[in-house]
Amino acid sequence: MYYIDDESEVLSYDSHRTYKIRKGDTLQSVAQDFAVDARELRYYHNRYCNIPDLIEADFKSHLKLLILAPDKSDAKTEEKVAIPKKVIFGSVPFTIPFYPVNINNNYKVKYTFESDNKIKKLEYDVSVKWLQADKNGICFFEIDRLSVLHIDGAVADTKVNGLAEDAASILYPLQVVVDQKGNWIDILNHAAIAARWEDKKPEILEYYEGKAVLEYIDAIDYTLRDEDSLLESLSDDWFLKVFFNGVHTCYGSELVLEKDTYFSIMPKKATVKADIEQKVEEYLDDANLIMIKQKGELSEEDIKDDLFINSEVVGNYSAKYLLNPNHYSIESITLECDIVLGIPKKVKIEINNLNEKKEVAIATRKSIFIAEEKKKDNFFKGLFSRF
Repeated sequence: MYYIDDESEVLSYDSHRTYKIRKGDTLQSVAQDFAVDARELRYYHNRYCNIPDLIEADFKSHLKLLILAPDKSDAKTEEKVAIPKKVIFGSVPFTIPFYPVNINNNYKVKYTFESDNKIKKLEYDVSVKWLQADKNGICFFEIDRLSVLHIDGAVADTKVNGLAEDAASILYPLQVVVDQKGNWIDILNHAAIAARWEDKKPEILEYYEGKAVLEYIDAIDYTLRDEDSLLESLSDDWFLKVFFNGVHTCYGSELVLEKDTYFSIMPKKATVKADIEQKVEEYLDDANLIMIKQKGELSEEDIKDDLFINSEVVGNYSAKYLLNPNHYSIESITLECDIVLGIPKKVKIEINNLNEKKEVAIATRKSIFIAEEKKKDNFFKGLFSRF
């Protein structure tokens, strides 16, 4: 489902130990022959192979060579030196490819607001599942809420918050359309969401009452009137905008690009523009993850126009994305945006992959790939716990 230019540069396997796959070989049988864990073979191969050669449950039919880890003697040398590992880009030079096939991860989402020395925190869990892609590389994902919203560590129990949660529940599962660079561009299942709302509305009317409730229902009816209206309503959804933010792209030989990004400093408020520099680090970080950084300033003129103010304003925007080096999926995101409008305001967004929590913790303690047998066993148990 993904187009790879045959003339693009591909990784050479000459610098690695390899095993020629024979007819009848399986991942498990080869692992038994080498007396190693099958997950270890898969991990090392996927770390260095070309994208079409990634191993999932077993060898693909076209796969001819399996990349093997160095001999133990070589491993001991590597263990002492601990040479930083370079990022392996996609088939197109200096490109972080968008390759989300079979991604099905759960994330912890946390928003922290600071204003006038007051802090408020919102938390919930969400799942992100790849559904399919079309022939042009446009991808379809399903987003689902896995937990209720927690405010400052507790479940919101007021009627206002309860009404908002009941109404918001009809959005999920939410199916979205994402382009080849990982940018969210459309909603796929508007009709299903509208049908869920028609089922939910009688329940809300039975439980809640008052003029404000009727006005709230009318507002949702208006939002769901067509696909464009729903898309506009969700345009400042922080999770969707931050998670699908176009970090999978070509960075050029300098590994950096400049672009504009748009962000709502407060929910359901005017969106402001930030002029940012987006850079991918040449080497994997201490946890063996790809690091992409965004940094810039909010456009002062746009802030004045959008927020209808005349006084001087300043604002900053920064974000750090950590990606899995095997399939380039997002492991964590940390974004901070602040603005001074008389009273300083700051928003921090944290998104962390719950599936890979053990892997990251172990990789942080272990900056080299091959170690002693006991440590290696523990490493791979945590690394592949989600498989």
